[in-house]
Amino acid sequence: MTSSTNKVATGKAISEQELTAQLDALLRMRDSEHAMFTAIASGMTRESFYDRLVAHVATVMPEVRCCLVSCDSELTDWRILNQQGWERVGVDKVGTLERVPQAMITFAASPSRDTCQYRELSTHSDWIAWYGLLDDQGLAQCDMLSVQDELGGWFLVALFSQSLSAVERQSFNWHVAQALKGLKTLTQAYFCHNEADRVLIESQKSDKVTGLLLRHAFDDLFAVMLKDARRYFQRLAMVSVQVTGLQQNDDIKQFSQVLAKTLRDNDLIARYSDNEFLMAMRIGQLDDVEVVAKKLMRSLDEAGLPQRPGCEVKVGLALYPEQSNNASLYHSAHNAAKAVAEPVGYRLEYYGNFVQSLDEAYSL
Repeated sequence: MTSSTNKVATGKAISEQELTAQLDALLRMRDSEHAMFTAIASGMTRESFYDRLVAHVATVMPEVRCCLVSCDSELTDWRILNQQGWERVGVDKVGTLERVPQAMITFAASPSRDTCQYRELSTHSDWIAWYGLLDDQGLAQCDMLSVQDELGGWFLVALFSQSLSAVERQSFNWHVAQALKGLKTLTQAYFCHNEADRVLIESQKSDKVTGLLLRHAFDDLFAVMLKDARRYFQRLAMVSVQVTGLQQNDDIKQFSQVLAKTLRDNDLIARYSDNEFLMAMRIGQLDDVEVVAKKLMRSLDEAGLPQRPGCEVKVGLALYPEQSNNASLYHSAHNAAKAVAEPVGYRLEYYGNFVQSLDEAYSL
């Protein structure tokens, strides 16, 4: 280069040192994005995608705090998907965000723009429920990306950063803009991959290894089951069984057969993802859910599966009508299973708490 300065897209001059820093940042972003695209092409669950996305942001912009938020198409069911560290903003143990900033709602409801920026958050009443966390961590700016998922809902990436001087903000905003472009492409690629998978397997109802329902087939049948429960004032229990350490198809098939034996003919069971099985059953009263949990753990113990080296089985149970719909029930059961601390065990989700018995729930 013959000049000590160059022009960036904004038309403002920057030094060769700054230009080199920008190029290095772009290379880091592209390398991390390439790894993400490879993982997406290979297939991953939503939970794995969210975890990888947060890790990607930490790699390319370690100075920001990333918050992943989802809501349905009606903008009524809001969830923080990476809950750890965001508990103080009004998110319960199953991820439901109870105090949503109006700025976030307005942005999600405006699909004509896919990015936005809010500065000096502590001066905006929209974010009043978040003031405590934002002030403690010195977070003053939020840059957001919104992408519609394959189900018609909205997926938001919120990047929070500290207060910056005018000079610092120029460089920082450039980095954020580049990061958001990559995040938009990654999320769109993931949702497109999911939709393509759905189209490919739409005619298939059962998993090839276990013979159990596939995810989409379970969701369709459970929607009918839920309507019947509402019509006849029934109770339902949804059970998430998360297993690790079973690598061979024969072991996974045996495991699924043990689960299936605990159900009645009119109950549902699916291989919901590689390592998660989902069950839905009608129950007469709340106490029945503990009977189900103990019966399930006893059946697994008799089969000797939990005793295998490296095998962990974590079970979460959620109830309808305490939880209102399919998505709420799934998140509750899924997070209850994740809350199990021991290698083999279960938790009941009851009004946002994860307990081992209803007696424990009633004493809270």
